[in-house]
Amino acid sequence: MNPEQNMPPSMVENNINTPKKKTPIVIAIVLIALTIITAIIVALIFINRPNEPTEEPISDDPIIVAPDDTLKYKDESRLKQASYTIDDINKGFSYASISFTGTKDITIRQVINQNRYSLGGEFGLYVYFNHNGNKIPVHIEFVNSQGAHETVESINQACKEDQSCSSDYLEGAKTLLVAKDIEWVFYSSTKSGQFFSYSIGYGPKGIDKHDNETARSILAKVAMTISDDNGSPYIEDMATRLKYPGGKHVKDYALIDEVGEDYVRLNYHGDATRKDVHISIIQTPINGVSTTSVSANPKVESFKYEDDDFRYSSAENQTYFRIYDGDNSLDVCAYTTNDGGDAINNYDDLRKYLDAI
Repeated sequence: MNPEQNMPPSMVENNINTPKKKTPIVIAIVLIALTIITAIIVALIFINRPNEPTEEPISDDPIIVAPDDTLKYKDESRLKQASYTIDDINKGFSYASISFTGTKDITIRQVINQNRYSLGGEFGLYVYFNHNGNKIPVHIEFVNSQGAHETVESINQACKEDQSCSSDYLEGAKTLLVAKDIEWVFYSSTKSGQFFSYSIGYGPKGIDKHDNETARSILAKVAMTISDDNGSPYIEDMATRLKYPGGKHVKDYALIDEVGEDYVRLNYHGDATRKDVHISIIQTPINGVSTTSVSANPKVESFKYEDDDFRYSSAENQTYFRIYDGDNSLDVCAYTTNDGGDAINNYDDLRKYLDAI
């Protein structure tokens, strides 16, 4: 039986016109759709997220500071020691295209940076030969660098044509000794054919000016210390690791202007605030000088020293500074090379240059 038959007409009409409630179903569908969309978005974000580096665990180990990569060397790979001395340099070094290997009787006197010679490419290489207690200076030069391209034979012939010259040519040995006035010059080549001269001049003590035999013997022994480049460290690089105030290394091998028997000289090119300056760092403190205190921390003293042969400085009234590092000390002097050159006699001024190197 139909229940609507017993209902009043108004109730039947209302029942027909009232829609069924669908709101809960729609809401549920919307929520499910939103959930699915959200899950898809999250998944896409996760998939496309860039890889982040894994965080390293914190270590108690000390931090290791990388070496100063601003230091410049001619060829750092040749260096075998963290520091060098003049004695180390005397044992052997490379210079330009040759190598020098010293002996107990043959040591460096002065090695000048090649860059001083622009066109000729001459060698500024001087050594001492210890002969009966006398230190005889010998100058070594690269003959063909001057463009002459001479040979032992051509030099020997030219000497024969000069009445003031005498020669001693050993054909088999391909060596030649020339005596002219009070100078002896010995000529010899390396295995590769590099042609060098070795000279003694100005009548040194211990050799009679007519003693050609002794001169030949000395110069031939010096020639034996010179060879083609054997891969030993370059002297400029070794010199950057000599002793300097504060235990520092020189930043650039190009600053090494000269290495001597007991010193190294730097050539600092100035800027708008500083002039060009030569700084000599004497590796063994000078004996017999009277010092005056300049600074207590760091400990610095000053003194005057008569440098008769201008080994350390060519400036007049030069002040030398003795800079201490504990019980050790180095003697330092400097002079400007602009406008004739002036001695740097103020320690604060010197310190600015030392900080710059």
